[in-house]
Amino acid sequence: MLANVLILGGDLRQIRVGEEFFSDSYNVSFCGFDREFINSEFELYDNLFDALNENDIIIMGLPVSKDAVKLNTPLYKGEILLDDIVKCAKCQTVFLGGIPDEIFIKKLKRKTENVFDYYSREELIIKNIIPTVEGAISIAIEETPFTLYGSNVLVTGFGRISKLLARYLDALGANVTVSARKLHDLAWIETLSYKNIRTSEICKTIGEYDIIFNTVPATVIDKNCIDNVKPDVLIIDLASKPGGVDFNYAREKGIKTIWALSLPGKVAPLSAGKIIKETIKNILDELGG
Repeated sequence: MLANVLILGGDLRQIRVGEEFFSDSYNVSFCGFDREFINSEFELYDNLFDALNENDIIIMGLPVSKDAVKLNTPLYKGEILLDDIVKCAKCQTVFLGGIPDEIFIKKLKRKTENVFDYYSREELIIKNIIPTVEGAISIAIEETPFTLYGSNVLVTGFGRISKLLARYLDALGANVTVSARKLHDLAWIETLSYKNIRTSEICKTIGEYDIIFNTVPATVIDKNCIDNVKPDVLIIDLASKPGGVDFNYAREKGIKTIWALSLPGKVAPLSAGKIIKETIKNILDELGG
């Protein structure tokens, strides 16, 4: 059984992952963190070679890297290069990270076939929806001078996030409209007792909304839409890059927009860390580890 876990970089979520594995009787150590963030009961490596050669399971952050050159280490004053990880990697080691760079994966797989993107797992994506939705609603409450109750709210798209977001907003008494492209999605929205509108036609009614949540990773709130929103509207974009809002034009028009990326790690790092740990444990169980 693989039992030596190294948390290699990352943020509070990965620290929580390490603590969760420690609770499951794994030997856990850290590298790519400053000591102030790591409990003294855990070993903290300074030497990358030793860290990678003395552990069987290497868990990296989400994302693994922000520039495809350095490891994502926001809680570390130093830096760790991805190429150095490849150089120090040993055969049979299990590497797990969130959204790893494709070139990095290819290089790492020359050393070991056991390289996994835990963020691609469906169970993690689904469980991450809850802190994402709670974080989005928290932003809306903090950034508006009125209650969600009675507010006119638009949610663009009818994917995983928007389905739960619409449900939460409706429970809080908001007047919810959800947009979609497909006719069967529009039918579902109506069945759930929300107002519905085609995504291609949201500019026709966009001036009615107090808050707009976008979940579509393509520009649906363009210049034409922004020209017609309320001056005091709040637009919260939950979509991954490139987002769904023309941010530059919104800024020029003085429209408040917030691109709320990576909400689970920001608003609920402990819960998000536990979700990551559970997902990684599923991967290890499938490997027989």
